[in-house]
Amino acid sequence: MRAGYSVKVDGDFGAATKQAVMMFQSGAGLTADGVAGPETMRALGEWRQSAEEQPGEVPVSEVDQVKDATKGGGLLVLVVAVRDQIAETASYLTGIEAETSQTLANGLMAGSAALGIGLAAYALYGWWKSRQTDEGDVPA
Repeated sequence: MRAGYSVKVDGDFGAATKQAVMMFQSGAGLTADGVAGPETMRALGEWRQSAEEQPGEVPVSEVDQVKDATKGGGLLVLVVAVRDQIAETASYLTGIEAETSQTLANGLMAGSAALGIGLAAYALYGWWKSRQTDEGDVPA
């Protein structure tokens, strides 16, 4: 917003935010991919203000959507951050579009979640089987 691009602070990196980022990137001479990566964040850093210079602004941590997302230890925030990092890295390394890399990241996250659930189930099954064997080995 301080750089002159209109966005609503709601804690969601939606289509309007992506469009504003792309316009900012274009104006700053960066690749306009809509991904707020390291170069974009450095360029945006020039527009940051200290807390004393922001009278009346609501801190992002006080936005209702951000509060909701960070309940329960911020697991959702962590998952979204990991997904976005995967998408940004995939886009950077392969040169694919940000939207395609986001889809790829979503698929990778879903696959890793399924794998994690499967491994946890297998571990519980192994534990349960060991308990059954231990109980059967006890002399009468």
